Amino acid sequence: MCGIFGVIDFERKLDKLPILSDLLLISSRRGSDASGVSIFGDLGNDILLKQPVKASALLNSKSFKEKIEPRVADSLIVMGQTRLATNGSPQIPTNNQPIRVKNSQLVHNGIVVNSRELAAKYGLVEDMSDSRVLAAIIEIESGKSGDIYKAIQKVSGMLAGTINLIVVTKKNKQYVVNLVTNNGSLYWAEYKGSYIVASEKHFLNNVCQKNDLNLKINRLYPGSGVELQSKQPIKKYRLLPPIISRERAVLCKPGDNLLVHQLDNRIETIKRCKKCILPVNTPFISFDEKGVCNYCREHQKISYGSEQKLKKLVKKYQNKKGKPNCILAFSGGRDSAYGLHYLVKELGMNPVAVTFDWGMVSDIGRRNQARLLSILGVEQIVVSADLDKVRNDIRKNLLAWLRKPDLGMVPLLMQADKITEYYVDKIKKELGVDLVFFCRGNELEREEFKAGYCGIKNADPGGVIHNYAVIDKLRLLFYYVRQFILNPAYLNSSLWSSFLGYLVTYVIPHNYVYLWHYVKWDEKKILKTLYDKYGWEDDGETGMTWRIDDGSPAFYNYLYGQIQGFTENDSFRSRQIREGLLTRKAALKIVARENKPRYSALQWYFEKIGLNGSKVLSIIDSVKKRY
Repeated sequence: MCGIFGVIDFERKLDKLPILSDLLLISSRRGSDASGVSIFGDLGNDILLKQPVKASALLNSKSFKEKIEPRVADSLIVMGQTRLATNGSPQIPTNNQPIRVKNSQLVHNGIVVNSRELAAKYGLVEDMSDSRVLAAIIEIESGKSGDIYKAIQKVSGMLAGTINLIVVTKKNKQYVVNLVTNNGSLYWAEYKGSYIVASEKHFLNNVCQKNDLNLKINRLYPGSGVELQSKQPIKKYRLLPPIISRERAVLCKPGDNLLVHQLDNRIETIKRCKKCILPVNTPFISFDEKGVCNYCREHQKISYGSEQKLKKLVKKYQNKKGKPNCILAFSGGRDSAYGLHYLVKELGMNPVAVTFDWGMVSDIGRRNQARLLSILGVEQIVVSADLDKVRNDIRKNLLAWLRKPDLGMVPLLMQADKITEYYVDKIKKELGVDLVFFCRGNELEREEFKAGYCGIKNADPGGVIHNYAVIDKLRLLFYYVRQFILNPAYLNSSLWSSFLGYLVTYVIPHNYVYLWHYVKWDEKKILKTLYDKYGWEDDGETGMTWRIDDGSPAFYNYLYGQIQGFTENDSFRSRQIREGLLTRKAALKIVARENKPRYSALQWYFEKIGLNGSKVLSIIDSVKKRY
């Protein structure tokens, strides 16, 4: 997920300080939880600096100006990382990078999914971050083989997940640098025997242009490594394929106070439609004399474009040169995970997976991303929001909501996620790729009740909320403006982000292909594929598979369940019933499990936004019920 970079300058030909500064700053788009650099001078003379701060703060720090700047010009190698914390707190210095072990240093971008299994196998401390486990076992194996690249090769075949590495070690009184990737998220440019390395081609283009370097930029292809050494030819080698691991994420351990919060027992007695499972208090619902709701009576079967039509659509974009030919907006949830599988295995495409981390990408979501990316060999571009700010904005909006609870305002708590399309469009321009796939737009996921609370009746955007009628978009806007006036606590630092989210979602057009408008939803097939081929994880607590890539659904579905007596799961399963994909009896059984409070996910959510979860849930429990 992070940004890694390096300058390998054995002959000291490059002006490295401005290059280092540019690489640090531009790589911070991929992560700003921590940053660090190492510089290597004459053999045995290396300096490491890492702090839990943004790259800009590190550059301006006294430590950087005193320890790093004076020595960069005469160094042989510079490398660093801008971290998006996925495994281990950035406040613990040993979790940040570069990581130094006995004979080497490395920076790692990616997630090792089976790090606990590997730690146990090698007798390491189990709570080490995945990157530290990786560094430790490479060190152990290099001691056995005598060659770092052989150690990396061997370790690559033990791993589940993504590895993009820059490894610096010593051999025969010289520094040796290994560049390694198993999903292709690493680029390098050569200049007369010197090399500049970064996580994205766009980063190298930008840095080379700013520093007047006319360099050819190469991609390190999935499953490969190169070894660089002064006055030696480049050694290229292949990695072993990643394994499929069933290791699961460690669930948060909720406090006792959080465990006492349960959904109201009266929910079980709510009157529901006799055909689907929507309850009587769904906005704008009505029942006929047979007890069947208007949503069932008015339902029209979903119309899909054929998969043959989709194959014809992508044919002109296909190429055999290995260059990216499409973008997939990739969250790691089951929709986009299967979508990535489908693009590669069924359509023969070479996608770049673009992920926007808006502050609520869950640990399970990240792990599932890593599984597919490594096995399919797909490059990932990550854009990270300012996570501290976004989570602070969520906290402010939640506190505002608790002052004046209104179900129509619940989606505001996810407003930062709405900016995803903005970054997808930006990266589309950077890559020069015209074709973009989105795995949103599944019409089974239409949730009329959310728009209903805002006064919008019978909204049918065809699975894409951008296609709301203009009058409905205006109704929604006026509804929010009115709520802001009635509850000024919403007028906080998140206001611009909320407005940008509205513009990106409802106003700015996007030319995307929505996969689920062509491919019919076959849940059993989709989940079997993900479980069997990739070792994909569900939430580990309730067996949930939908929206577990995001940390917020556990909270807002608890809120919906407690106040209105049903959640988006009831809406989704009801549409499956209408489509003939599920029986009513099966749906009731499924939502009884899916709607249970997900305590581990709730604990994670409250930890990220910095609120006392038990107090928040107590307020929600006391809100007047709609049943």
